[in-house]
Amino acid sequence: MSIHGTNNAKSLRVVFVVAIMATLCFYASGCTMNHTSYMANDHRYRVTKMEKILNALKNEDSGAIKKLMSKKAIDTVGEAKLDEGIEYLFTVFQGDVISFDMKAEGDSAQYDGGKMWAATNIDAEVVTDQDSYYIASPDVIIDQFDPSRVGIGYMAILRLDDIPVYGFPSNDFLGIFRQDIIDRALLSGRLEEDKLAAVVAALESKDKDAFKSLFSNKTIEQHIDTDTVRFDKKTEAAFSKFSGKVTETIIVNHEYEYINISEGEVQMTIKVFANVTTDEDEYSISCRYILDESDPNNTGVELVGVIYGKDRRYLEDTWYGVSSN
Repeated sequence: MSIHGTNNAKSLRVVFVVAIMATLCFYASGCTMNHTSYMANDHRYRVTKMEKILNALKNEDSGAIKKLMSKKAIDTVGEAKLDEGIEYLFTVFQGDVISFDMKAEGDSAQYDGGKMWAATNIDAEVVTDQDSYYIASPDVIIDQFDPSRVGIGYMAILRLDDIPVYGFPSNDFLGIFRQDIIDRALLSGRLEEDKLAAVVAALESKDKDAFKSLFSNKTIEQHIDTDTVRFDKKTEAAFSKFSGKVTETIIVNHEYEYINISEGEVQMTIKVFANVTTDEDEYSISCRYILDESDPNNTGVELVGVIYGKDRRYLEDTWYGVSSN
């Protein structure tokens, strides 16, 4: 399960909009319907689903929430964990609904070998008499490949003021999104900044052992130790080009490339970008970090990128370890 990072709360998720309206109608029901009338029905479908969600929240009806979710989500998470997650949603969502505005409208579809899959997003900004919220719930409308996936795959409810930088999970996440668990794992949002600061400190001190110790055991075993010559060469190149004392580090972007919660344990892949200024030059540094509470050997830095000079260019290097221009 992956998750997509965003710097704009209004663009919480990338929605792939495809021209499936006539196709869905033709293959799923055998009827014919023009594009405009399907879109109107499609919007009503989303609104009706959101009204059911809001009614269940108002009545704190966990059974009604579960009826909206897919069998696969229920079976994967388990009744007990799902009930616990739904109770968490009830504590987050407070007040009587004043209004809601549907968001992230669009459809995704797949047709292969005579079988159809189609999904949409039941997302809305909701205003109550106590607060404002964003509700995200991807919904599979039809799935002839795996009917157990029909229904809402996951549900997330966040206060608009609390929408995290990592946005929401991608649609293969199942269950209830628990921001409280994610925030605990991220140590109040400081984890990625701390790791990048450690990378910068190692570059500044040119301490090869300290630099290597930042990488996860799995990255060291599978990638660094299998090609020590290249890692040493890249590291020495980075040390030789990074000069001066650091005067300023500015985090310019985060990308949360993957997120999963299983049995209360978090797995995340975080990529953070920073502009670093020394008393001699300017640098762009990227750091991809894996947080895996289920496997400590997988926790640590996976990739460091260093780009030099005021006229620096973007450099893409998928090699595990360190890359530099």
